[in-house]
Amino acid sequence: MAQSGSSHTTKQLMRQAEDELGTLPHAQFSPQALGRLRESLKTYVVELIDESFNVARRNRSPDAISEDHVAQATKHLVSRGIRPLSRLVGLLAGAFLGAAFSGLVSMAIAGTYPAAGVVVTVAFAIIGAFISGHYFTKE
Repeated sequence: MAQSGSSHTTKQLMRQAEDELGTLPHAQFSPQALGRLRESLKTYVVELIDESFNVARRNRSPDAISEDHVAQATKHLVSRGIRPLSRLVGLLAGAFLGAAFSGLVSMAIAGTYPAAGVVVTVAFAIIGAFISGHYFTKE
């Protein structure tokens, strides 16, 4: 984190998170789980601050981080773990639908509709539609 004055704010946020953690019923956590929770919270707070700063900088307002910037940063952090797989699934869906569309166009231009071409094109369209439907319902 390169911004000045933010380490003081970060330390305050960390103290607040620790105070809030102190109010939780500790009986539900083993000592190891509580330690892991504390470390995870510290990591998340630092990552959220960094991402909020990055969002503000991308929106050309690095001097003030708004509530919207924090909300966008939260979305980015939550979806970060899913993103690579989602991109792959979206890529596969697009490839299958593109292949189906290409087959349709080539058959229409050629004016011939061979049975194998129609079957393959329909199969690609069904697979692509299924994958994209699954992809969009997950998002």
